[in-house]
Amino acid sequence: MLKNTRGPEGLSSKGEQLLRFDIDTDPMELDVSRVPGRLRELPPIDLKAVVRTRTNRDARM
Repeated sequence: MLKNTRGPEGLSSKGEQLLRFDIDTDPMELDVSRVPGRLRELPPIDLKAVVRTRTNRDARM
């Protein structure tokens, strides 16, 4: 489990938090799953709407 511990006083730690995944099949099975070449259709990009302006939204600065 990831926890944001950054605050005005700096970093704090209350010990390690871990997330564990145990995947167990008995007997072991062949994984035949596949990721498709295209996940979903995306809308076309309007190049007239593309700008080079960036806004810094980092609250730590």
